[in-house]
Amino acid sequence: MSPSAINGNSSNGAHQNGTDGANDGSTRRLTRGIYVPTVAFFNEDETLNLDTTRAHATRLAKTGVAGIVVQGSNGEAVHLDRDERKLITRTTRDSEVALQKYNGYGGPPRRPCALPEGDALAKMTDGFAELARCERELEAQQTLKA
Repeated sequence: MSPSAINGNSSNGAHQNGTDGANDGSTRRLTRGIYVPTVAFFNEDETLNLDTTRAHATRLAKTGVAGIVVQGSNGEAVHLDRDERKLITRTTRDSEVALQKYNGYGGPPRRPCALPEGDALAKMTDGFAELARCERELEAQQTLKA
């Protein structure tokens, strides 16, 4: 999975690939390679297990992947509350991982505004990975082949 970096606005409200969300013209290119989604780990009392989250991010980084997509493609973004999303993002960001980290988003209505705190989360990581756009493009290609 090689996600699109989502930051910077275009005329239609979509974001541009390769920018870091700042309107100062700075860019941050995606590193070529595989980006893996992380999962949210929980304790038996349903609180977030941040130690396991941190250890998992570090373990993934040591496998040689290009980057980590926090809350990407596993449903976390729509099932965690705002504070939990921020905490998972912060914990992964602060882990000892020298990789690009992206926040995933998706689910209804499949737009960045689906997560009101999106800008704050993007500033905590290297940007957003728009998983929904990749899904829509794949669906369209399959429809054309049929």
